Amino acid sequence: MKLKTHISYQIEELQFGEDWSVDMLQLSSGPLLHRYSTVDLGQVIVEYIQCAASVQVRDIHNVPFLSFGIVTEGEGSPRFLGHPLERGDTIIWRPGDRFDYEYVMPENFSGFVVMVSKETAEQRGWSMSPARFMKASADGFNALKALSDKLAQSTMLRRPHIAFAFLNALEQAFGAQLFKDSKRSPDDDASDVFKIVAHARRHISGLGPEEFDNVDEVARVIGVNRRSLYRAFRIWPGIGPARYSRVLRLAAARRDLLARSQVESSVLQIALDNGFRHTGRFAAEYRDFFCENPAETLRRS
Repeated sequence: MKLKTHISYQIEELQFGEDWSVDMLQLSSGPLLHRYSTVDLGQVIVEYIQCAASVQVRDIHNVPFLSFGIVTEGEGSPRFLGHPLERGDTIIWRPGDRFDYEYVMPENFSGFVVMVSKETAEQRGWSMSPARFMKASADGFNALKALSDKLAQSTMLRRPHIAFAFLNALEQAFGAQLFKDSKRSPDDDASDVFKIVAHARRHISGLGPEEFDNVDEVARVIGVNRRSLYRAFRIWPGIGPARYSRVLRLAAARRDLLARSQVESSVLQIALDNGFRHTGRFAAEYRDFFCENPAETLRRS
């Protein structure tokens, strides 16, 4: 049994299938080292996610499984719609739901997703409530993680046995929560903080290069004071609005460098297009953030 693995070193848009795409925005400097692995056990599919840098993710998919997204490690707490998730916390969504949410993974994050077929979940009597949060018991979480680690290390070989073991481990970890029709939804819990940041980001994305760093103007447009804006950004996504604006520009510049050829453009032109007036400073900041020079990125495009 073999893990199918995707490893990426820089921000990118990933397309895992017709109904699943992921858009990542790197928030901290250093190598991204994003690793995505999956193994299909028939009734159960297990996916693994690791990332070295802090990343904001927009995850869009519509899959026919009852899915459990489980947090294992990270330097800090992942944040889902502005809410912190601790080790063992789980986001669950039902088959057929269009999952279109944003979350922030901290540095050195790891986690896994267990996807159970709709037929199997119904046979076991599990709830098919809309997307919601659940908390794993300590013993149940440890058993589920140990099982996951064995699978990742390929020390378990019999597929039906592993799928059955995962189903039992999920019931041990979440107990009665699995069988209750909870009406609590991540949408219901979407905080004012997340809404402020989402509004601010939409405004920042439409600004011209000379307007990017005017934080007071962003606060005025979205109807909050400067302190409230800074507080919201510190909670989600964890960096200030001016820094976030700069990260967006670095990401846009990187995508331009990867999309154009040296014949079509230059590092100077791409830097100017994205609001960087000093190409030397842009190159130094880009190198610190992505661990390569912008000219190297352009040559690889």
